[in-house]
Amino acid sequence: MVITMALIVIQIGITIGVLVTAPPNMTKKMPVESEKYVELSCDFPVWSMIISIIFNLLLVLATATLAFLTRKLPDNFNETMHILLSVCATVFLWLSFIPTYFITDRAKHQQMLFSVMFLLTGAVSILCLFAPRIYAVIFVDESKIKFSSTFAFKQQIKTFEKDNGQTSTLSSVESVNMSKL
Repeated sequence: MVITMALIVIQIGITIGVLVTAPPNMTKKMPVESEKYVELSCDFPVWSMIISIIFNLLLVLATATLAFLTRKLPDNFNETMHILLSVCATVFLWLSFIPTYFITDRAKHQQMLFSVMFLLTGAVSILCLFAPRIYAVIFVDESKIKFSSTFAFKQQIKTFEKDNGQTSTLSSVESVNMSKL
């Protein structure tokens, strides 16, 4: 929670710093001189958007690195491969979006690209992170579920405490190993 709040404060600081140093202006531009079409758009320096994108890219790369490093951890961390897939797909989408955004000359097309990019990023994240869980809930037979060693260890402790007449203080949470399905 502290790390999350620190990252949010850094992002807010970057945004306020950019807005103070280079406030956006309204401009009228005519993308095609022969057409009677004028766009009223928010004109801001390109470097102000790039600073925010670089910070977000650093966060995504840090997430990808942590997901890659934890991919071989034991049973309870089996979702790191899905996180890595989600992050890599997000990086690929944003790397294809950035040049397209800056090359587009019309403001309405830039806003459309921006909106579609956020929708695609959200859809990819939801699919990569939740589709395996939904598949497991709907299609996996309960007889194929293997319980992890953590559950077996808790069961042994409970059995030992019952045999010795002691009361159990362990919670009844059972961890399920879904990685081997």
